[in-house]
Amino acid sequence: MLGTLTSEGQLPLPKQIRKSLGLQAGSLLDFSIGTSGETKGLLVARPLTKTVLGLAGLLKRPGKAAVSLKAMDQAVLDIAAALHSKAIAKGRSNT
Repeated sequence: MLGTLTSEGQLPLPKQIRKSLGLQAGSLLDFSIGTSGETKGLLVARPLTKTVLGLAGLLKRPGKAAVSLKAMDQAVLDIAAALHSKAIAKGRSNT
């Protein structure tokens, strides 16, 4: 499949590629140049999905220990409890 680079430096993706990757207007792609194996020297485009897994490594903290899953779970529970308490209090003030 061929594509033509525009004078603005843009490369339209053929419909078949967009469809097979599930891309829509506004979809994000991560571009890199392969450095080894079959992809060496090739342009590699990877669609970025908006899931929690896509956030991995986003908040690197050099020199600091990683937060444990137990601590993350506790933080979620604490926030949920605080929001629940607020909702209950707000409900009481509206009656």
